[in-house]
Amino acid sequence: MRDLDSIKRSADANITLGKTERENAKNLKFLAKDEMERSKIRIKLMDSELKVAKRREDMAEHTLKLVEKKYKIRESGLFNFSEDSLKKQKEYAKFLKNLATSQRDIAEINDKIALMEREIAQEKIRLAEIRTEIADLREKLGKKQFDFAKIARKGDSEQKITDAESAYLKIEKTLINKKKDHLDRDNKIKKKQLKLADIKAELSAKVSYQSKIVPVTRPADLDH
Repeated sequence: MRDLDSIKRSADANITLGKTERENAKNLKFLAKDEMERSKIRIKLMDSELKVAKRREDMAEHTLKLVEKKYKIRESGLFNFSEDSLKKQKEYAKFLKNLATSQRDIAEINDKIALMEREIAQEKIRLAEIRTEIADLREKLGKKQFDFAKIARKGDSEQKITDAESAYLKIEKTLINKKKDHLDRDNKIKKKQLKLADIKAELSAKVSYQSKIVPVTRPADLDH
């Protein structure tokens, strides 16, 4: 015996939920697209910062090699560079190299963060699309349930009643599968968010390390 009142209540609930879920999906997609645009801008900025950081590292390496050449020239007796001066220059060159390497590390991590944020935004857009599909299915299911209840109450032929029942049960099955897709996508986003948190923790450690690098004053005779 079919509980028609229960099916009708379910139909009401599905139609109401469908409308609410569609609005939520619309808002989620809007926010996800905004996150996507911001991540694209961030990626371009981080790519630029990474190039600058690598250039600084190259320059720091060049400065260190220059000081090492001065040491060799002094040892050859060609020029009598001051030992104290060369020592200060080497300390400064090492400081530059250390700082530049740290800046490059931070730039690389920031780039990874931007890329991961873009991936998450892409997943959220797809999640919003799935939610819209769920909303559509809910409303379709509700209407088919109403149709079935109406036909059953009228006392139409058993074939018509069976067909109407099969119609809503088919949509109900599709809805269940779509909900599973939603859960899988949501779990995928959560995993990426955990990865993002790990990358941000890595960034925090690198920033902390950089803050502890002791500045060294640039020697006046570095280029002489």
